[in-house]
Amino acid sequence: MLTNQIRDVEVHLGFPCNNNCIFCMANKEYRKNKFFSYEKVIKQISAYAKKGFNSIGFLGGEPTLHPRIIDIVRHANKAGMKSIHIVTNGRRLADGVFLNNLIASGVNRISVSIHSHLPKLEDNLTQVQGSFSQKLNGLHNIIQLQRKNKSINVSINIVINKMNIKSISESVKYFANLGYKDYRLNFIQTEGSARDNFEKLIPYYKNVYVLFKKVVDFAKKNTLTVSFADLPFCVIDKYPEFYKYTSELKDCYNFVVMMGAPNCDRTIKHFSWENVRKNELKMKPKKCNRCQYNKICEGIWKEYAKRIGYTELIPRK
Repeated sequence: MLTNQIRDVEVHLGFPCNNNCIFCMANKEYRKNKFFSYEKVIKQISAYAKKGFNSIGFLGGEPTLHPRIIDIVRHANKAGMKSIHIVTNGRRLADGVFLNNLIASGVNRISVSIHSHLPKLEDNLTQVQGSFSQKLNGLHNIIQLQRKNKSINVSINIVINKMNIKSISESVKYFANLGYKDYRLNFIQTEGSARDNFEKLIPYYKNVYVLFKKVVDFAKKNTLTVSFADLPFCVIDKYPEFYKYTSELKDCYNFVVMMGAPNCDRTIKHFSWENVRKNELKMKPKKCNRCQYNKICEGIWKEYAKRIGYTELIPRK
């Protein structure tokens, strides 16, 4: 194996969370489960390290709530993981001491999920009043730390939904003014709570192009990195070289270790997220077979196709 080859595994620690996001892909049954134990988590980390994996991410729920998250990260660091990534809602990072301990233990990449720069809208999406204020304090702490330690990579994750779609371009500008230069915009997954709130949350794919253009234009002018996920290519291909801004063609595809899902009976499930998306959660109608993007486009969420249909999809030749 080449020494610079990235082999990534994402470890899902469990579903406990201090938010109650209206679009959470996990349903209420999932969220009742506790985190997996420190012992079981480090066993998985060690096993993947021995297989040659050198990059790891920690997911939830909210991974920063795990009572031994610092020890878990420290173990990953000692096991030889060169990249240690944590995906968080950012609220615990309002605690500067905790953030410093997280970095000292080995975290060198942080992705903060925040979906609006408008306090009321963000709190409505998370269904926790005051969550925006905590997240903003966390963002300030992170950017101050990054200015001192350039090796820390930070990014903003935004879920595109009907409630925020008209203001996302302004949100990107707002966070850019804080110093953030890396953005990931994900079209909402139609699972869990999002399925329950489908009419309220799911925008039409065709309405995302205006947002795509605004954000990419702004990113190019301001030297930002931006990628969009889970959009069918035929709704954004009017934009020149659109493929440069689609995560499906840029991602390092990874394995996921999921812990605590009800249908796993508290056992541990291993799978490829890419394969699950393509083979279980998404679909393509027959007409996509004659599209020039068919081999690289993943299609659309099955629940979207079921409820809205796929007339928006127009094969490209």
